[in-house]
Amino acid sequence: MMCVSDGSRSEIAPVALSAGTRIEVRNLFFSMLARLKFLRGTALDVFGHTAERRMERALQAGYEADLERILEALSAGSAHPALLELARLPENVRGYGHVKAASAEKARQQRQELLRQLEGGGAAPAV
Repeated sequence: MMCVSDGSRSEIAPVALSAGTRIEVRNLFFSMLARLKFLRGTALDVFGHTAERRMERALQAGYEADLERILEALSAGSAHPALLELARLPENVRGYGHVKAASAEKARQQRQELLRQLEGGGAAPAV
């Protein structure tokens, strides 16, 4: 019998079994995803083309653009309460799958309302 675990191999030893070969494979891909973590975000990312990952990248790009807008407004001397709410909006996007999609949609709607308020198209939120 021989056992291979996490890349290390045990010595070959005889066992009391009937004649023949028996191969048992358990946890073959146990740590493979962790070892391939360096591929994340590259063209070789196996999960990078899923709808959820595309949504996450779009959310990140939108947030970075919002931060630029916030910094410009603060540099211009604005202290509108919606700026802080806009900066904190990504905290509400949580979960996986349909839960994350629903929270992202809710955050998108809140973002549109906050941007309207910043442009003067709506009332400032109560603080």
